Amino acid sequence: MNALIHRHNGEFLGLILVACPACGGKAQLTERDGAAARRLVCTACGHNRDIEPRNACVSTYPPTDNICNGLSLWLEVETRHGRLYAFNEAHLDHIADYVASNLREMAPTSGLRNASVTSRLPLWIKQAKNRTEVLKLIDKLRSK
Repeated sequence: MNALIHRHNGEFLGLILVACPACGGKAQLTERDGAAARRLVCTACGHNRDIEPRNACVSTYPPTDNICNGLSLWLEVETRHGRLYAFNEAHLDHIADYVASNLREMAPTSGLRNASVTSRLPLWIKQAKNRTEVLKLIDKLRSK
């Protein structure tokens, strides 16, 4: 039996994988202590710079427009249903565990409803009829 612990969105935002604006390769956006800006470092070409958020407050979901300043996520794919994305490998693993689980239990979320990562997933990802397709897409993202 797979019991799921739902995490708040912020737990996956320490490291965000994006497409490098210089070469299109895999780049990392990391948090900087005490700064709103994030550090971009490309693992392919070495391009690096600070990325200022468009808005210091994360007010949208997904918050990529604010945090990534318009950069494309590395772990994303368009499907016939909509976009499947993950901020990093840990986020992708969390989504895969949720989708593969036959029993989905919610942990308390500080009295807030709809505050967990999995509660914010689109319905098509959560539906059992799409389980096989979603897990194949996740495997495709892992091999990227």
